[in-house]
Amino acid sequence: MKWRSFIIGHVSAWASCLLLVIGVVVYKVRTCPYELFGGGQHATSPCGRYEGVAMNMRMRTVLGLARDYYQLSVTDRVTGMEICRYEFPMGEHPVEFRGGIGKLIHWDPASTQVRFGQQDNTVWSYTLPRSEAGKQKTPPQ
Repeated sequence: MKWRSFIIGHVSAWASCLLLVIGVVVYKVRTCPYELFGGGQHATSPCGRYEGVAMNMRMRTVLGLARDYYQLSVTDRVTGMEICRYEFPMGEHPVEFRGGIGKLIHWDPASTQVRFGQQDNTVWSYTLPRSEAGKQKTPPQ
């Protein structure tokens, strides 16, 4: 009787470990990018120091699941540092930054705020922090 419960206990422990390993493998296969592609636009701020980049991206996993999302960022062209970056899923009425017709990245004249999207469909808006917005050095040519 003791041997029987000992064997059953070990078999159930191994089965639990096996299920855990299978679960991790399935999760990784479903979520790890197999294919990543996209395209978009960029626009330099009026002062010439900052650059806004907007991209439509598609990530496809090994199982063929696809995820479409925006990748938006603001970079300081003088230091090369990325000030901010956001990735989020496309909504019901997506803006096509990839090969889009017209200007879809709008800077205010003071180079303190950037808006991504169309006039009637803003995807994201970002205001530079005061410490960043006060810097008006021109980037190296």
